[in-house]
Amino acid sequence: MLGRSLASQLGKNSQISLILANQVEVDWYSLDKVTTFFAKNFPDMVVCLLGKSGGLALNQAVPADLMLDNLLIILNVIRACHFLNIQKAIFLGSSCMYPQNNSQPMHEKLLFSGYLEPTSQSYAVAKLASFQLCAAFNQQYGRHFILVIPSSIYGPHDDFNPTSAHVIGALINKFHQAKVNQSSEITMWGSGLIMREFVYVADVAQAIIRCLAKDVTAKMNPINVGSGREVSIKALAEMIARTIGFSGKIFWDNHRPDGAVQKRLDSRQLASLGWSAQMNLEEGLALTYQWYVSKYAMKEVHDKISV
Repeated sequence: MLGRSLASQLGKNSQISLILANQVEVDWYSLDKVTTFFAKNFPDMVVCLLGKSGGLALNQAVPADLMLDNLLIILNVIRACHFLNIQKAIFLGSSCMYPQNNSQPMHEKLLFSGYLEPTSQSYAVAKLASFQLCAAFNQQYGRHFILVIPSSIYGPHDDFNPTSAHVIGALINKFHQAKVNQSSEITMWGSGLIMREFVYVADVAQAIIRCLAKDVTAKMNPINVGSGREVSIKALAEMIARTIGFSGKIFWDNHRPDGAVQKRLDSRQLASLGWSAQMNLEEGLALTYQWYVSKYAMKEVHDKISV
């Protein structure tokens, strides 16, 4: 999702030559293969968006996979950058890196200041290790390796698989299926009272482009990327229901875990560089659902017709 948006926006600049590689084109778990790929293409800068991530259900189901996948990839990419003397690289963090209980909004200085939310701890530790590895190379070798920490990203090309999706992708799929099946009610995990901040994918891509500029150095590592607006999961669900046109009842299963009570990022550092989120949540949800219907939902229809 983010890679597509970033490549599209960078591709509009005729002075930039893009070298693209997805999750399957290179064996990112092999240091030799990663180093060979970089040596063949020799980029000036690297943006690494690789790794596994997902919502609450996936974090509970495969914590070891999430931790190993993210650790192995960043270890290999950072070492390859170092071997080839690539001075600047951008890596992707997560808001779950921040402690479970702290002041809101969460400033970058709060990393490592308390216990993590248990439901995503393994993934969060891998991301914290990524930040520390960037900081260590910056300190020892004078690199400019920067971890960008976005709030929950959503938009076209999101993951809508209910077993692996983040909250917006999962809810769009859930409410759409309920509408198609003419369900009169839907049951949601948790209380619906927790607060979350969401940021549209194109806004995150613009933030990364801003971070590639020369004036963004290791001194600014890490950098939060948030919309500055938060919403309860209950209000989000109702918003998605309206967007999709689901008119049934919504019930909440309080026996299911909620996750962290509140997660809002302090993005003033990035704002000082002239960046701000442009997309409001209502419009972003509408655009995301339009893409879902045109690409994801229609694929299911065609698959059924083929069968």
